[in-house]
Amino acid sequence: MGTIVDSITRAGFSPTSVFLNVHYLLACSKKSSVDPKLHLAFPWILWHIWKNRNLFCFEQRSNNAEAILSKALEEASVWLQLNAYVPVDPPAMELEVVDSHSWKKPPSTDVKCNVGSAWSASNSTSGAASILRDSGGEAVLHSRRSFVGVRSQLEADLIAHVWTSEALSDLKINRVILETSSSQLPQSLRGTLEFTHLMEEA
Repeated sequence: MGTIVDSITRAGFSPTSVFLNVHYLLACSKKSSVDPKLHLAFPWILWHIWKNRNLFCFEQRSNNAEAILSKALEEASVWLQLNAYVPVDPPAMELEVVDSHSWKKPPSTDVKCNVGSAWSASNSTSGAASILRDSGGEAVLHSRRSFVGVRSQLEADLIAHVWTSEALSDLKINRVILETSSSQLPQSLRGTLEFTHLMEEA
């Protein structure tokens, strides 16, 4: 049976056997090369194939394969995101270095989060604080905390921004302008983003 399945599926799905098609689909779902999101969506793909089969048998109507797959992936994506199986793709990150000594309001569609940190070399500790304001300049929330085992001011800046970003992500706040007074952090992030861009092009 394995030889028959292999000989058929090399050229695509079988035009005559539902069993071979389902067998091939399940075999594909176990391949490590399959995108994780598509792998998790297989139950919905099978469900919509079954629904389309019933639609054809009882109502003599049928959807095309592209429509079935699109609907299955859409429903799978919604369910998996609501149940925290698949994270929503993060928005693109843009880095802009502006030398400004006064606070400016964000656009009406965004909020702005100012992040600050302080580092003590004598005891290797740091403190971080953030304040989130809306487009009217009103404070929405603020927070602060301390960290231990911090080895430099740059590390303190990075820890503060990671902590703030994780908090904003947990609160489902996406359109955020992060503003820092750190002189080292923008150069560090710029180098990281440039390296990531080069890796994506490679």
